[in-house]
Amino acid sequence: MLKFMQLASRNVFRNKRRTLISLLVIIFGASALSLAGGFVLFTYWGLRESTIHSQTGHLQIYHRDYFNREEEKNLELGIDNLQTIREIALVNMEVNLATPRLDFTGLISNGDKSAVFVGQGLDPEPEAQMMGLFGRPESILALNNVTEDEVVLGAGLAQSLNAKTGDYLTLMSTTADGALNALDVLVKGVFTTGISEVDKRFLKVRTVTAQRLANTKRVRNLVLLLGHTEKTESVRQELQTQFDRAGLPVVVKMWLEMAPYYRSVVALYNAIFGFLVFVIFVIVLGSTANTIIMSISERVQEIGTLMAMGTSRRKLVQMFLYEGLVLGWLGAVSGLALAGVLSWWINHAEIMMPPPPGWDRGYRLGIRLEPWLVAVVFGLMLVTAVISTLAPAIRAARMKIIDALGHI
Repeated sequence: MLKFMQLASRNVFRNKRRTLISLLVIIFGASALSLAGGFVLFTYWGLRESTIHSQTGHLQIYHRDYFNREEEKNLELGIDNLQTIREIALVNMEVNLATPRLDFTGLISNGDKSAVFVGQGLDPEPEAQMMGLFGRPESILALNNVTEDEVVLGAGLAQSLNAKTGDYLTLMSTTADGALNALDVLVKGVFTTGISEVDKRFLKVRTVTAQRLANTKRVRNLVLLLGHTEKTESVRQELQTQFDRAGLPVVVKMWLEMAPYYRSVVALYNAIFGFLVFVIFVIVLGSTANTIIMSISERVQEIGTLMAMGTSRRKLVQMFLYEGLVLGWLGAVSGLALAGVLSWWINHAEIMMPPPPGWDRGYRLGIRLEPWLVAVVFGLMLVTAVISTLAPAIRAARMKIIDALGHI
């Protein structure tokens, strides 16, 4: 095999200009696929972690029937045994935080104007800790400052009501018994989620304030933050088993089940990246095949001489396949090295991407070159180069010895 590789290397560089062009195409393909794949992986990672830390947590615990039937009354399918459930969850070493949430809707009024709101009752300290580096600084600050009977408003909602810090507003909602209830609250701050449509309706209060408004001790769900995202499924199974043994009517849901936006983004990016792989595959295939075809056309007499000396057709095919392998190997290694340098530069250049549709802020451009991605791109370039060589090699091996020797 070593002799074949040495011979293939010499044959590949007989025409240095043509080989260089083919190598540049493969290098471009390898680096483009690596950078595109690294960008997709960075997007998945960033969106996943921001979704987990600012919205869903890693796991959410609900009443067992919450997803199976509609509530006839508000919080009919809420969680009662909150303290017991939290204690069981926190026994697991992988669980870092367990914080309750209570979502509710209603009207908010400044006395002159009313607006529909979507509210969330939560405990500010663990929520701010969960946000960490993935939350917006103004949102964390607003959460840390809120106490009982105080509210933080989405920027759009505050603007609609002309409300500012220190103003009093009235929240009106339905209690767990189906009655109407109202509560005066002090505006403690304004925050933004980055999505303007959400900011026009969203507000946050402490859990105890939401419970007073709903006249109940229940919460909607319990959100868990884990130490490692990769262990989400195993922790979910362990906790579900423990809750079932304790006779608690709850179900544990993973963050991915509660993140439809993330799933739609992944599906879109997968389709785009798949199309890019196909395009680059065709380009590399055509370029490498052209190089081998031209090489064969210049060496017809040589091929005839080899067959006349007893070289089998199988060995001829193998020889040309090795030439394609050499091209693919050199191009893949050089392309991946280039991608590594470019990804390092991009990750340190602090390049900002424009805001996605519906968002008011951009995000930092980053590349994540995972080892498995590098291996896939390297293998794809080798396979593409070998496949592009196969048809010309078989055609060359099928030539008649007399025709090959007499070729001019």
